[in-house]
Amino acid sequence: MADNCPLLLRIYCIGLMLAMLAGMTGCGTDSIELAVSAVYPAPGATNVPLNLVLRGAFNKSIQQSTLDSNTFSIDGVVGATRTTTQSASLIPSSPSQLQPNTVYTVTLKGGDNGIKDLNGNALPNDYTWSFTTTPDPTYITGYPCDNFYTAGFTLVSGMDAATKPVLAKPAKGIPFADPTYNTCIVRVTDAASEPPDTFARNDYSRRQAFNADDTLVLVYSVDGGWHVYDARTMEHIKKLVGVGGEPEPQWHPTNPDLIYSLPSFGGMEIRETNVKTDVQQKVADFTQPDSNGLKVTDIWPTAARLWTGSEGSPSVDGRYWGFLVQDASYNYLGLMSYDMQTNTITGTFSNAAGYEADDPNNVSMSPSGDYIVAQFGSTDRPLGPGPNGGPIAFTRDFSTYLYIRPNGVIGHNDVAIDATGDDVFVGGDHNSGHLFMTNLRTGVSTNLFYFWQDCSFYANHISGKAFNKPGWVVVSSFASPGCWANDKVFVVELSANPRILHLAHHHTVFGPSSFSYFSQPHASPNRDLTRIVFNSNWDTADTDNDWRHVDTYMIQIPPDAIP
Repeated sequence: MADNCPLLLRIYCIGLMLAMLAGMTGCGTDSIELAVSAVYPAPGATNVPLNLVLRGAFNKSIQQSTLDSNTFSIDGVVGATRTTTQSASLIPSSPSQLQPNTVYTVTLKGGDNGIKDLNGNALPNDYTWSFTTTPDPTYITGYPCDNFYTAGFTLVSGMDAATKPVLAKPAKGIPFADPTYNTCIVRVTDAASEPPDTFARNDYSRRQAFNADDTLVLVYSVDGGWHVYDARTMEHIKKLVGVGGEPEPQWHPTNPDLIYSLPSFGGMEIRETNVKTDVQQKVADFTQPDSNGLKVTDIWPTAARLWTGSEGSPSVDGRYWGFLVQDASYNYLGLMSYDMQTNTITGTFSNAAGYEADDPNNVSMSPSGDYIVAQFGSTDRPLGPGPNGGPIAFTRDFSTYLYIRPNGVIGHNDVAIDATGDDVFVGGDHNSGHLFMTNLRTGVSTNLFYFWQDCSFYANHISGKAFNKPGWVVVSSFASPGCWANDKVFVVELSANPRILHLAHHHTVFGPSSFSYFSQPHASPNRDLTRIVFNSNWDTADTDNDWRHVDTYMIQIPPDAIP
């Protein structure tokens, strides 16, 4: 599988989905008695953080009008209530509403004056449970899975072939255990009930979903809007202002309130937005001369847009950026590297006349910023006679280059950091059938594992965004019946004969629908590799409307679970 979603297909998919929105309806009745299926915090839980959102999940949809502070209550706490498709939440007005080391009792009210389903059938009886808050008054930054694991927990290793279990779609915000791997998962979004109102998904595996301190998660919706969720309470915070379409958002590496973006599908500037205040400013203007007096249009007079092709990212420190340069009609002109700290164009590249090369699909800086990697086609030779093409790693000034996997047919990939600190390219070679890595400094290519074992087709996404846990990448596989890796999220060590550690089944059904791209898992970790988001339609049959069921989920693992 070479590129996952060409630009024109992506534009077509989004446009067609928007045209279909007006025709979406759904209804149904049943005689199943309304019941509580899960709650958070769990009954009897201790050391519960003070900033929690209380949740109750039901076996069927409930009437929003029957949920209020009388039907969902906690001892003496004032807060707001709301419903999603099959769950209710109670949000205390502030952490100070809850006292440390205190037992609280929660009530979901039943009976005639209680919570009712869509057919007017009430919860038969009151449902009550209790929990105890933390003794530490400063503990207000907890995550739902913080108290999930016991000492000695280990991840399942090797090419484990366990099949996906049957599991009902979980309710938003209530942690649950993956039945096979015993990891803690929590559903972040409920696209059917929250502001995104269609799918609510992590945009891509090569994009960092978590901000610098792991308090926020970035979620993409069908209308091109970008939404911010609280990574601890799973609450929707806001839709970003001034960041829409395909702006390639990138979190600031150290400031958790800031995010970088480009104009949609590229442009001539980099913007910085404060996600709390919505204040936006321009931090790079490519219509103006750089620190050396050089303008982009001095090199390419028709240049009108710079971007990565929706798959790239800057260096870990946010300093160095790599771009495709295109004219107003998206015609490829060349590649460019840029130092945002000094406002300097650090290198440029244009195809030499007569050499074989189509437009590169995407471009990215390596984590160190020393290399810019361009994804050319498998037969492209933009640098003259030599091996068949594929991805090429240039040094930042374009003075030297490396064909990353000569004669390979390269699928989904990412750049990452190995255990020694070197930049590596990690991808699937569908010619040899191996997941591999190539060291961008030495040029040495190493096969990691053979992915066609026991199956004839294999598809995956790769994320190297766990920058603070060098030596590992996250892999999310799909559409690979018969493969040991099918329908899983797992991590792979960047070494010969690597350790493979399993995280969860993602429960995505992927098929021939024109919208199935949006159901792909696209798993991506935080920098510490303790939290991983993935997308799922949760075993919904693949149809032309399957994207309506896609939500974001988060796996949380202990800090020492991965060596």
